[in-house]
Amino acid sequence: MPENPAAYTLEEAFGKYLLQEKNQVLYRYLQRESRIRSQILEQLEAAPKAEAVTARILEVKEEAQLIAAALEEYEG
Repeated sequence: MPENPAAYTLEEAFGKYLLQEKNQVLYRYLQRESRIRSQILEQLEAAPKAEAVTARILEVKEEAQLIAAALEEYEG
């Protein structure tokens, strides 16, 4: 994922053609990445709070939002 995923559109992050065609490989990838981001957030939120941990939590949440928006393209 890029440094600031919110700065990218869905097409830039995951590919215009793949999203338009609702590519099943991309769909499975997005589902997997969504699960991974959930696990990472769970672990980070259980970690002792430090500035770096808080910053990483925000980054992972942004990544998760971008992934969720792409999944909505498939499910919506």
